[in-house]
Amino acid sequence: MTITRFSPALALVLLAAGSAHCADVVRFKGTTVTFRVEASSVKGFTLTASALCLAGSKSTNEIRVIPVEEPARLDGDGHFTLAFDKSGTRLSVIGRVAGSAAEGRFEVHYTKTFTSYDVVTRNPKFEIASCSARAPWTARREGS
Repeated sequence: MTITRFSPALALVLLAAGSAHCADVVRFKGTTVTFRVEASSVKGFTLTASALCLAGSKSTNEIRVIPVEEPARLDGDGHFTLAFDKSGTRLSVIGRVAGSAAEGRFEVHYTKTFTSYDVVTRNPKFEIASCSARAPWTARREGS
């Protein structure tokens, strides 16, 4: 049987490393985006897009919240790029984090099916709308 000793000094170093890692998480929030910067990556990017949806001669606006699960690596100048294509939603984001501020642009496209009422046949009908949005975004560091 082998007995392994656990050093109290090693435990202190591991505890300090764990708390330093948590201190490196910086959260950013803007009107349309939220995300965090952690270990030189953008993580938890969530976009709130005001999209224009067109179906035939009809148009509507809707707000859609799109979370992006995949992280994006920050380059040496703080630039990052995100691409998301899931469940019929295509999203591309470019951005830059510099100190306590971040900015960029996004573009999103998706389709939406909705039900309307045909007054002539008195039956419900299904329409497919093409929805899209593109805009600049800004965010500020939260907390101190």
